[in-house]
Amino acid sequence: MLLFFKYQFIVFFTVFLHDFHTSLAEMDYNESSASFEISVRVFTDDLAKALKNNSVQSEKASTHDSKIEAYCSSNFRASYQGKILPSKYLGSQVENDITWIYLEIPSTIKDPQIDLKYSILTELYDDQANILNYKYKNFKKTYLYGRSETEQLIGK
Repeated sequence: MLLFFKYQFIVFFTVFLHDFHTSLAEMDYNESSASFEISVRVFTDDLAKALKNNSVQSEKASTHDSKIEAYCSSNFRASYQGKILPSKYLGSQVENDITWIYLEIPSTIKDPQIDLKYSILTELYDDQANILNYKYKNFKKTYLYGRSETEQLIGK
């Protein structure tokens, strides 16, 4: 009987809670490497749908990783004083129904305030909520992004 309830609990959380469309990004500045280290967590099925619908894909985006890289370069982008900070796609990892995406943005800026576009999956879902946990030296803050607010000045 207990096993039945455990199974029902798992089914409930995987089926019903996934109706909440969220992603979570951790963006930490690493002083020793002078770069932002970023990990983004998304539901794997949502990412697959976004990659299938992505019009940004180029001919070189033939592998799954290159498709993720092309998608992230247009939907997760930092800039400082109007100049885009180039990002480097490090890879991805699938754990059950979650995909972790790893990025790095080399930066020697001394100011924690940067403009960040975080529009992952907002083209798919009206209720998409993208949560960013941002850390720059001693500064820490959480930001919320959605379809109506895909770009923000962070670090203030």
